[in-house]
Amino acid sequence: MRTKFVTTGGWRTLETFWGQSATGFFHLPGGADIRVRYGGNKWWNSSVRQEQTLNGDRVFSLSIGSIGSLVRARMQMRRVKHDQDVTYHIITGGVVSTPKIPF
Repeated sequence: MRTKFVTTGGWRTLETFWGQSATGFFHLPGGADIRVRYGGNKWWNSSVRQEQTLNGDRVFSLSIGSIGSLVRARMQMRRVKHDQDVTYHIITGGVVSTPKIPF
């Protein structure tokens, strides 16, 4: 389980991976967007996958495979209503379907 301070505004990187598989589980804050960005900087040689909006009712997940993260993969969040701590689960070393620890 990890907690990061996320500020309002554009996309904020929560986790960065190179050559490693991982799954992230997110629940709150409702209304925030999460996604995976693969590749270089934000305008050149990159792509976005798995973009989702948290609703505060269920757990959403983002998965990164070890092949996809060879070019760098980032789990990101935006649209938090105010600057706040965000708690989420990261499980590395393989893609899994459910978190081991409940929120």
